[in-house]
Amino acid sequence: MGTFKNYFSKQSSLYSQFRPEYPPELYEYLSSICNDHKLAWDCATGNGQAARGISSYFKEILATDASAQQISNAKGPGNVIFKVADASASELLDRSVDIILVAQALHWFDLDNFIPKRNEF
Repeated sequence: MGTFKNYFSKQSSLYSQFRPEYPPELYEYLSSICNDHKLAWDCATGNGQAARGISSYFKEILATDASAQQISNAKGPGNVIFKVADASASELLDRSVDIILVAQALHWFDLDNFIPKRNEF
């Protein structure tokens, strides 16, 4: 998993209690800008706050985090699949998701590996 700095895993059970929730209107808006609602990817999900929030708008949500401890404390409805994966190594196929969510974590990413260098993006 590359250079992941595991800052939050020791306190991941407490982290889930204090990480901010987002307003329902945010998820409604994000859903409205998508043509399809099959698969959402919540990258760096932490304990799954954004995955839970978007779950009623998409058939399935893949919620990944580089921290196994964060994923072990994650909770969500049945259509949320939690998986340990680095942001740059999700194993998702190109163009396989309808939306990518990153809530409060983009500054931790290796952006050169996360964002493709393509003209069609």
